[in-house]
Amino acid sequence: MKCWRFYGRGTSPPYDSYDYEYFACGVSPEYRKASTGQFPGWNLYIDGQLLVSVDYQYGSTRAVTAVNSVVVTSGFNSSGDCSNCQQPQQIKYDCLNGDCIAKDKYNTPGFYQSLDDCQKVCGNAGSCGDGKICIDPNDYCPDNKVCIDSGEYTDIQGLLSKIKGETC
Repeated sequence: MKCWRFYGRGTSPPYDSYDYEYFACGVSPEYRKASTGQFPGWNLYIDGQLLVSVDYQYGSTRAVTAVNSVVVTSGFNSSGDCSNCQQPQQIKYDCLNGDCIAKDKYNTPGFYQSLDDCQKVCGNAGSCGDGKICIDPNDYCPDNKVCIDSGEYTDIQGLLSKIKGETC
């Protein structure tokens, strides 16, 4: 869910000179044309639900934007809140003993942005996945080592053989 800021100008005199903002949590914010009131305007909805009374309407000047938190705008009449919004947290992972573990479990750094990214490197109890080689004769990746593409491994071996006979 996100925090949304609905904002606009009132519909009926003497309110049409006032700017309003309303904060609410949800997924899908929208305005719907109101059919009630002396000066019908637009009602505020989130996820298909009316947010406030049908008498709370904005005129033709209206907009809605996603915000990170409630920040009251100077000169606006403000209401609503986003205290119930839950920002989705992206879980990061680390490879421990050949298993992908959420970083929060053991308070590790979280090197991998997703479980999929971690499993590409960490699966099979430390063995490298298809097309990958670890710098270890048994193709096993111990802690603090990474699997690399076979082509990269071949390039490194070629460079090593070139520099073995060189003197600096």
